[in-house]
Amino acid sequence: MPVYRYTEGDMAEAILEVIDNGMSQKRAAEKWGIPQPTLSRRMNGQGASEDQLQPGQRLTRSQEDRLVTWILR
Repeated sequence: MPVYRYTEGDMAEAILEVIDNGMSQKRAAEKWGIPQPTLSRRMNGQGASEDQLQPGQRLTRSQEDRLVTWILR
């Protein structure tokens, strides 16, 4: 199994290739060195694993902070 080394910048560029230029997810993933399933999940709204406090967490830290602020008001 290949080892992928990519940054959040690479991920952003791959997503922009798909959205702005109409490139397929598979081709963009290959171009930027990202696993295609990872690119697909990110395009479907899953956040970066570094932003998750627990596995499967849906909200980013900033979203969670805003939600807490709203609830406490």
